[in-house]
Amino acid sequence: MIIDATSFYRQMDDWFNTQAGDRLQAEVVEHIKRLDLFHLSQRFLQIGTCGHNLWLDVFGFQEAHVVSPILTPYADVVAQPYLLPFSNRSMEVVFAPFLFESGLQTEPLIHELDRVLQSMGLVVILGFTPIGLWKLSRLFKSKKHYNWYQMYPGHSYWSLRSAFRGLDYTQTDTKFFYYIPPFQKKILISYFDWVDRFSKLIAPYPPSLFLLVMQKQEPQFITGHLAKSSFW
Repeated sequence: MIIDATSFYRQMDDWFNTQAGDRLQAEVVEHIKRLDLFHLSQRFLQIGTCGHNLWLDVFGFQEAHVVSPILTPYADVVAQPYLLPFSNRSMEVVFAPFLFESGLQTEPLIHELDRVLQSMGLVVILGFTPIGLWKLSRLFKSKKHYNWYQMYPGHSYWSLRSAFRGLDYTQTDTKFFYYIPPFQKKILISYFDWVDRFSKLIAPYPPSLFLLVMQKQEPQFITGHLAKSSFW
């Protein structure tokens, strides 16, 4: 049964409106600027809101939609991520920040992204690495007091890459980043800023986030059927 991700998205959006959320948004923007996405300019879809969504201005699409299961000032469409109200092959880029951390069933999500994405379009996934500090922090908290990033185990970069490859996608870019622990206090975030800068040169421990960019290829049939990933 597909579960409702309302609680996850409400907590995530609230967190991204804090100082810690602003800091993480700024970091994501810097990495998105380095992605080769700027030849695409028509239709963009983001699933879930992350505070002010600072990267929307960076993308600069003619038509951009933000879908969320909760009503927020930055979402123009309220819908569940596995029931997107858009036609087949209608989007050039689908941005999925923490979609695969939400506890929703992975197979319906991936096939829904594939449905709305046009051939040669890009899906950009932002997620947590399983061995980064953010995910590991769930081991030291009571289940009753999980933060949004601790609610579910999520999926690794490798498992998601394998799943999309099974639908004939190719990987075009990957970035691992963010060495600041999940702190809320400004003084702690400021202290770890230098750790984050230093860690980009010599990583003292695994980064907490990844960006994975997969490109949808023209349909290729093998003995009458699309290749199916072993991920399922």
